[in-house]
Amino acid sequence: MARWRTPLHEEHVRLGARLVDFAGWDMPLHYTGVVHEHLAVRNGVGVFDVSHLGKLFVSGAEAQSALAFALTADVSGLAAGRAAYSLVLDDGGGCIDDVFVYRLDGRRWTIVPNAANVSAVAEAVSSAGGDVIDERDHWAI
Repeated sequence: MARWRTPLHEEHVRLGARLVDFAGWDMPLHYTGVVHEHLAVRNGVGVFDVSHLGKLFVSGAEAQSALAFALTADVSGLAAGRAAYSLVLDDGGGCIDDVFVYRLDGRRWTIVPNAANVSAVAEAVSSAGGDVIDERDHWAI
């Protein structure tokens, strides 16, 4: 069984989802079948639980400079409540992950990395001087 469960886990179980391990999360693969669900989304609406995505909170006096070092996007001009799409780079310029970064206020940010890369993104930002808190199992998306 997976380590983490999204806040919607019990609802997935109640609805009969086939659950699989995905990057340490117990996630629904499908409910009634691929074709039926494809047609339901094409003709109506679909909802995807992405609560398995990372939720990293970055704060402190060095947060913005750490993000400037670790990310490809210039987030210095983001207003509070706004987001940017970016890449997180390693020291050699290689891509660790693609992320969304949100500015909460002048000294606090949230980064949403892919589930499998949370630790690597947290390390890249913290090694650049950011105070990073991993809140992936406390927030739903």
